[in-house]
Amino acid sequence: MVMAVFLESGSALAHGELERLIGHHLDRVTLYRTLKTFVDKGLLHSIPDKKEGSKYALCKDECHGHSPGEEHNHQHNHLHFTCRSCNGTYCLENITIPTFNLPSGYRLEEASLVAQGLCDRCA
Repeated sequence: MVMAVFLESGSALAHGELERLIGHHLDRVTLYRTLKTFVDKGLLHSIPDKKEGSKYALCKDECHGHSPGEEHNHQHNHLHFTCRSCNGTYCLENITIPTFNLPSGYRLEEASLVAQGLCDRCA
């Protein structure tokens, strides 16, 4: 049921949005655990969001670095765009985050780039 909602959605979804879309079919904890499992298995990735904390989006085939048995290793080096009007969050797969070198002693585990403005429907 959760995966069906993501497949029908054109944007990333927050936990609260999923609760509203699914209704009373799943309780809050079960939905949270389902999202965590989908992220761990590389089916979804999380996107930082100022209002909701995190949103979740489907992983595409371009989900680099994930291979069987390597949970938490998928990477999403694309831009995420949040619309200030409709509050939709979209994966812009064709705009990649540039690679960079961190100072000695730092270890990168995840990078996220979120841009804000008006989406193509609201502009």
